[in-house]
Amino acid sequence: IWDAASRQQARCVLLANGQQARAVAVSSDQTRIAVGQSGNVLAIFDATDLSQVTSKTLCPPDRAKAKRRDAKSVKVTCVAFSPSGSLVAVGSNDTTVYICEMPSLKLKAHFNKSSGSITHLDWTADSKFIRTNDSSYELLYYNVEVGKQATSARAVLSEAKWATHSCVLSWETQGVWDGAEDGTDINAVAKCPEAPMMATADDFGTVKLFPYPFQHTGNERKERLDAVKSGKGHASHVTNVAFLGSNRIVSTGGKDRAIMQWKVEL
Repeated sequence: IWDAASRQQARCVLLANGQQARAVAVSSDQTRIAVGQSGNVLAIFDATDLSQVTSKTLCPPDRAKAKRRDAKSVKVTCVAFSPSGSLVAVGSNDTTVYICEMPSLKLKAHFNKSSGSITHLDWTADSKFIRTNDSSYELLYYNVEVGKQATSARAVLSEAKWATHSCVLSWETQGVWDGAEDGTDINAVAKCPEAPMMATADDFGTVKLFPYPFQHTGNERKERLDAVKSGKGHASHVTNVAFLGSNRIVSTGGKDRAIMQWKVEL
């Protein structure tokens, strides 16, 4: 855990059995930290002292026999608590999204409609729906309450208010792509929780600030690029980005292994 004001490490913990942290999320009440690891292990830590509360190895019920065989190749790729704090969603490179109850981590539902590794996921503010991106460049929606895919995006979008926005492929982020990029060039998106803007992290070492939503394409997009701000600092691709309130952005680099803070000046 890092202290943003002092820019220093505040606390740390070593994961059991030499595991690597693949994805991290903090609960809305800031009392729990979820850490996704290799082997599809999900561990929950107390945010105060970083003591481990519980852990679980995730595997679809119909693939239980393959659990041991796949242990070395599967890994958690993204994780997010529901706004209610009662559920946690876990995306994996086994193409599955797992929905676990808190604090027991009992499996409530699992969704395996993606064609590739899950890369990003978001919850609606009412904790009823999630949306996902995957390595096959799909945008899919799921009804968590009933445990099924929501095949009509219109039914979800007409009522949904998204608590977060990390999906790089969505209706709201169409304009962050300039048409010349491939599906891997933008690595992360984050919406500011307090203002209508979002940040992106890309393969060119750049952190950009867009209005939210930014759905413009073609000539209309070109006419609105004056509203887009960009910052260079990383020596390689930028892997992730997040807001600290409305006036700070944190980004993480790839090969440069750097954590950077950016001041937002509008």
